Amino acid sequence: KFSSTKFGKILKKLFLINMDCFIIYNDFSRTENTVVFEQTVTELFNKDYAEKRDNKMIYKTISSKFRNVILPLNLQIIHSYVFNDCFELMSIKIPDSVTNIGSNVFSNCTRLSNVKLPSKLTILNNNLFCNCTSLTSVDIPDGVTCIDSNAFFNCTSLINVKLKNKLESINMTSFFNCRSLKSIEIPESVTSIGVGAFENCIQLSSVKLPSKLECLTYEIFRNCTSLTSLTLPIELKNIDTNAACGCGKLTEIT
Repeated sequence: KFSSTKFGKILKKLFLINMDCFIIYNDFSRTENTVVFEQTVTELFNKDYAEKRDNKMIYKTISSKFRNVILPLNLQIIHSYVFNDCFELMSIKIPDSVTNIGSNVFSNCTRLSNVKLPSKLTILNNNLFCNCTSLTSVDIPDGVTCIDSNAFFNCTSLINVKLKNKLESINMTSFFNCRSLKSIEIPESVTSIGVGAFENCIQLSSVKLPSKLECLTYEIFRNCTSLTSLTLPIELKNIDTNAACGCGKLTEIT
């Protein structure tokens, strides 16, 4: 079903599993490094993390050497680890038909700098962009209610993140070691921020916490060495150990 104009001579093997997903092995040249998926595909799987359906194992794998991906317009689910360790992947546009992106989908995509997330997402799963060290900005969809653990862990080039008003929880070490992040607006809808959520964000200079937050968790701002101003919520009931440890410039707390 793939035309030669899409893959040329780079296609080695293609096995259609069913109408929804397939397994493909590619070896890319330096000039042909774009993957174009068949439009009938609605789910993508990783062969090492296969899921079981109707007593049959269905899975999908792709090479780690490509730079660009064109996904099918009717894609609905990208399962865990699909693009994990795709070190050459630079950009990807995810169609709005996608409602679920699993954990670790883009983890260790160290050259990924640009990604457009679909509008129907409600959760950014754990380790979603872990170690995406070239990622500079992310516009989080309006419907996202949870940023799960390590979602942006060690995204050292991340400068801009736009959080939206339906967000409720920012989980453990979500933005750990985002060393280029200078500011972040946390919406009033957020009621929970996990342990070490902003630890080692060394350029973060000021933070206003949402009014319904009740706990400043363990090491939430640890080693935020540029943090000078922190606005605490009126509902705050507890400040855990080392919440602002290593914040030597923090002089204004209101």
